Amino acid sequence: MKVLFAADYRKSLPYQTGLARALRDLGIETVFYSHYRRGLPLTRGVLEASPDLLHLHWPEAFFPTPSNWTLWIRKHRYPFDLWLATRSTPMVLTMHNLFPHNRKAERCVAGLMRWTCRLARQVFVHSEVGADRVSATLGVPRDRLCVVPCGDLSEDMPEASSMEWARDELGLPRGDRIALIFGAISPYKGIGELIEFWRRRQPPGLLYIVGWTADASYAETIRIASASLDRVHVIPRRLSEAELACWLDAANCAIFNYEDLINPGAVQLAMARGLPILLPKRINAIDLLEPNHLVHRYEKIDTHFMERLDRAWTTPHDLALAARWKDFIAWPRIARIHREVYARSL
Repeated sequence: MKVLFAADYRKSLPYQTGLARALRDLGIETVFYSHYRRGLPLTRGVLEASPDLLHLHWPEAFFPTPSNWTLWIRKHRYPFDLWLATRSTPMVLTMHNLFPHNRKAERCVAGLMRWTCRLARQVFVHSEVGADRVSATLGVPRDRLCVVPCGDLSEDMPEASSMEWARDELGLPRGDRIALIFGAISPYKGIGELIEFWRRRQPPGLLYIVGWTADASYAETIRIASASLDRVHVIPRRLSEAELACWLDAANCAIFNYEDLINPGAVQLAMARGLPILLPKRINAIDLLEPNHLVHRYEKIDTHFMERLDRAWTTPHDLALAARWKDFIAWPRIARIHREVYARSL
């Protein structure tokens, strides 16, 4: 069996790499749509690759926010392009998120996601709650939804190190409490609200915001907001796997003040390192083996957040729980589920 993964997000996220590797061990060939074709990109990509099955990830790659007339055309041709691509090649879809980041209110986006789900033979989601939300919001029948964990995104990271060693490597103070925000610096993560919390409440610890941004204006907003705070530090760059591992080992906890996601992959990375995490109760569509002493939930920033923060960064790292978590999200198990769904879709 030959499966085409589109779009190719391997440079940004390890998800597709881990899944493809495990599928290969089961005798399934995966190819990636890495070279974008103008005109009808999905149709042309399918024709050139000649796969048995198209597996669509992050479909918004094919209908970007229309900042100019060319992108406007790409957005509005997407429904026809996908229909044409799937006329002779069956398609499955993974719903990593309910809507593309920062685009929930954008005109036509909800309709494009519904159309994508409608053309998919099967739709993968990462939890039962996520399945309920996809079904209710996008109208996908439950018999076309398959629940499968996200997968071990930490697979290629080095072994965990001591907090002291990691802090020495990064030049961080050994004695301070450190809360970490990592990954893309983007509005959907509620970073501005956390900076304002540090300004207003002055918690007894440091906040490090480490990651890249594709939005220069938002990056400048964050820089200005944090400039006068000596306990908030912004490091705007993309990290290697080894560097990210070092930051996860160095921090006391990680904070995920996301607006609303059904699969925050960064949360899974933190869990795989045994790092305590804070996240709002609204992020409920991810299975974290709760009740779980590493997971500290709050209602809103202005209600009980300080109390949960105090608990989180005094909770020790737990590598035994991390190992149990990694067994739950192991790629061989996830690949077997995909193989069954692929066969059913054909």
